Amino acid sequence: MDYNFDFNIDNLINNLEKLANFEIKLSDMDLNTLINLNEIFLKVKYDINQDYERINDEYSEKIYDTILKLNQKEELETQLENLKKEYDISKTTYELFSSKKQEVIENIINEIGDLMKSYYDFIHDHEDFNSPEIKVPKSTGLSLGLNFKEFIADPRTYSSEGHLDSLGLCIFLAFVKKFNKYDFIILDDIIATVDLGHKERVASLLFSEFKDYKFIITTHNKLWFEQLSRISQKYGMKNKINFVEILSWKLEKGPKFSLMKTSKEKIEKYLDEGDIYAAGNSIRRYSEQVFIGVCKANEIRVPLKEHPSLKEYTMSIRSHFKKTFNKDKEIKKQFQTLMDELEGNAYIGNLTSHENEINNDLTVGELEKFRDTVYEFEKFMKCWEHDNYLKFDNDKKIALCKTKSCSYVFNFSGN
Repeated sequence: MDYNFDFNIDNLINNLEKLANFEIKLSDMDLNTLINLNEIFLKVKYDINQDYERINDEYSEKIYDTILKLNQKEELETQLENLKKEYDISKTTYELFSSKKQEVIENIINEIGDLMKSYYDFIHDHEDFNSPEIKVPKSTGLSLGLNFKEFIADPRTYSSEGHLDSLGLCIFLAFVKKFNKYDFIILDDIIATVDLGHKERVASLLFSEFKDYKFIITTHNKLWFEQLSRISQKYGMKNKINFVEILSWKLEKGPKFSLMKTSKEKIEKYLDEGDIYAAGNSIRRYSEQVFIGVCKANEIRVPLKEHPSLKEYTMSIRSHFKKTFNKDKEIKKQFQTLMDELEGNAYIGNLTSHENEINNDLTVGELEKFRDTVYEFEKFMKCWEHDNYLKFDNDKKIALCKTKSCSYVFNFSGN
């Protein structure tokens, strides 16, 4: 609707109120406005209707949007409720899985720890310290400690290199026992830093606990090689094992192998072949091994020389045990006879170790006598169950094997 006059609606309303209250006269009002009052009314009514329709449309749209959002809210609340249920199920499942996973892991670790501990205690024969223990902290990771009597410490803190190497081997073997499905193990010169006594225990551990496994074991240590060979016989596995020596190696042809013989097997071979030089030298070398073993086990001092003679070894041993067997005449006589024979035959080993015309007059029988004396002395000084040299206690008049679990006692008290 279009109009040709202008007016101020607020002024018009104000003037009409004043006119009704006789505050102004009719002549005081705008005549044009009064003449067009009906049109003004129609205009105002039209504008009001237009505003109402606009406002009504806006509210209708807002109401529609509100209803739509309410519907969406209900859908979202339903989805949220479903998601909460899924979350609760997922959380419960995860917590149950984590709990079971942790339980399984702890059981595996405990099993590995028990195996590791049993192997380590076997090798170290339940020493007063060094027994290993694995702990599973609440955080991720593991901790490994060794018992040092009153406290547990990091193995690297106090342990020797040999103890650490044997501990590493025990951990490896525990994992093998738990996870190795192929029963096949390769050990490459694993215990170079471990002394011969503990090497022997390692060999016993392998043959007793892993007898159903296939092994390839390499070593540069001939003494441990011989221990492996000897202990394999103890466990009835001699015919199941090939002891092979790498004689040489060339880039073009690779390694050249030969079946390895122990020191005693070599001695017998040389005697059977009548090889005086090789047999005598082998017996001499074996006797040195025996003397060194006896001296180490009993803390016997030997001459500070790079290569003491057999006579110097026998003199040191005889001097150390001079009063040891006084209360047992039979054992004393046996010991003195063995020492006399060793000293009397020591010259044979010396002769065959050097170029000498007298060598041509030596017989296989003389070498066999020398061999038998060395073997008898070794038998006298050893616990053959564990292949350890005995430690003789002069005060208690007994000799014990260094394997603590060994029940063998050599009594020379005369009772």
